[in-house]
Amino acid sequence: MIATAAAPEYGAYVALLDREHAASGADGDRTAAGGAGLVPLLAVLVPFLAGIAALLLLALGYGLRAAGGIAIAGPLIASGLIAAGVCVAALVVAVVGLLLTAVRGGSASRGGRVAEARAAWRSALRDRGVLPYLRRQLADQAPGDGGGGDATSEPPGRESV
Repeated sequence: MIATAAAPEYGAYVALLDREHAASGADGDRTAAGGAGLVPLLAVLVPFLAGIAALLLLALGYGLRAAGGIAIAGPLIASGLIAAGVCVAALVVAVVGLLLTAVRGGSASRGGRVAEARAAWRSALRDRGVLPYLRRQLADQAPGDGGGGDATSEPPGRESV
């Protein structure tokens, strides 16, 4: 009885929720079944691995140069600098992608419509379902039924000992 008072709003909310799941299902099947996808994976792993490689190669190259000028020290340092450049470039690309995603905000606007529909349903449920029910319950309770509540009376359902 209470829930049927807000049935139209609930229907609209469920329909919008189903459309959102269907729309994200076309794009999100890959994420649900097999992970996040290749681009986000590369955006995380490339800077991380390139940074580790740069640190190791530079440490080894400079260490070998300081130890006695071994011929391989120069190529190790050059490789370390290249890896550092790859790390910086990958970080820049990842940050730009993150900023573009935040500016675009596609999922947030769709989620906003779902949140608005949910709020409308909850408001209708409160205004046309719960509040009228509570008012009827208060109206049914006559002042002589213990609803007046003087300080000496016991709460309903309790008996004095």
